[in-house]
Amino acid sequence: MNKEWARFYALRRRVFDAIDHIVNDPEDDGCHKSYEGAMDVRLCFDNYFNAKDVTDVAFVEIELHCYLLINGRHMTWSGKTFKEALDNAEEGIELLLQQNGVPTKPTREYYV
Repeated sequence: MNKEWARFYALRRRVFDAIDHIVNDPEDDGCHKSYEGAMDVRLCFDNYFNAKDVTDVAFVEIELHCYLLINGRHMTWSGKTFKEALDNAEEGIELLLQQNGVPTKPTREYYV
């Protein structure tokens, strides 16, 4: 497994810890959806007219589906590479966690 995928899996664990924190909060009603914490990674290829080669990736998107953390339920971060999209997603998700009062230290150990 390469370094970026290890970071992606650690980020998913961080989101799952945040969901644990919110769902187990005795002062919250626990309203949640079945898709909490689902994430998509998309390779977006350019069209016929703009692509230089059929293997050229135009950009990468990482989308988080999480009613508990996101007002609009879904949020997408993108970049020209997986690493760039992941950098943006990590920054955006940490901001979401801060806005939702989730502790900055993970409650579980992260092992990849």
